[in-house]
Amino acid sequence: MEFLIFIWATFLVGIFSFGGGKAYIPIFQNIYVDQFNIISNFQLTELVTYAVTLPGPIAPMITGPVGFDLFSVWGFFIGLIVLTMPPFFLFVGIWQLYKNHSEKKKVKVMAKYLSPAIIALLLSVCFTLFWGIRQPQNYSYDFYFITIFLVSSAILIKTKVHPILLIIISGFIGYFVI
Repeated sequence: MEFLIFIWATFLVGIFSFGGGKAYIPIFQNIYVDQFNIISNFQLTELVTYAVTLPGPIAPMITGPVGFDLFSVWGFFIGLIVLTMPPFFLFVGIWQLYKNHSEKKKVKVMAKYLSPAIIALLLSVCFTLFWGIRQPQNYSYDFYFITIFLVSSAILIKTKVHPILLIIISGFIGYFVI
């Protein structure tokens, strides 16, 4: 029964997570952590941390280790297949629709209004990861991390500083100063 729950949860992640890497994280948290209790929030945060530091897509780097941990090699492979097949077929279907209707005004307007939703999704990922790694007994770190986030965001919005430079400086401050 646990295997079927894992397959169903992975299928749900695959079917509802049409998009890039960061789009998967809130879905993983909702399905794997909140609904089916397959992994803990801390485990998800660790997997996301490893996944974003390695090249390649995030979702298989989360599903693969979870499947392997639960059901060995078969869980790894079946989890990856169940994860990747729904988005593949959805992509092919949506691409055909877009190819046939891309010049229509309604399609152009819809594409224009998707940008705020993408920004909201990325902010959701930031807050999810922040609360996932936060240590409740050490609130002084929260002040520093929030300050670094706000100052970096303001600098990024107001100036033309390259984001990589801000990431390096923030990492340096976070590692050596705090």
